Amino acid sequence: MTGTHDTTTKPKSLAILPDKLTPQTAPLPPELGPICTADTPDKSAVQSIDRAAKAQLAKLTQGISPFGPASTSFDWGLHLASSPGKQAQLFEKAMKKATQLGMYTARAASGKDPAPCILPLGYDHRFDAPEWQKWPYSLAYQNSLMAQKWWYNATNDIDGLLRHDEQWSCHSLSARSLI
Repeated sequence: MTGTHDTTTKPKSLAILPDKLTPQTAPLPPELGPICTADTPDKSAVQSIDRAAKAQLAKLTQGISPFGPASTSFDWGLHLASSPGKQAQLFEKAMKKATQLGMYTARAASGKDPAPCILPLGYDHRFDAPEWQKWPYSLAYQNSLMAQKWWYNATNDIDGLLRHDEQWSCHSLSARSLI
């Protein structure tokens, strides 16, 4: 076989290389492989599940989207958390109100007729009945107004929040309705 070239044997310089010079590829993970239609849910079935979940959420929240208040709560919480001065002010106001209420309670419990610590705003007629001025209901009335005032301070004048967000924040409205 003189003069013929043997193509089945490698030259000595390539003897250390593997037989195939094409790069070996690892198999793709299942999530990157071809889509198998048998495992993919029908789009209308997925949408039906989403609609059913949202309908149940609407029943629970009486038709009010929870995402708006959640976003406002998060925004309020972040701004309050990044305002140590406002936090100190709220702490100071809470201590002052607790002291005033404690002194009012001690005077009222001893049979004296103490002056109220705080009076309702002009448009607030919740405590107009004379029964609210007598012990022990007067304590609940005073406590309610002081808590309302504290929550007003906690939900207003927070650096970074827009005035509109403060006025209509779910915290401000929720605090007023809960108290």
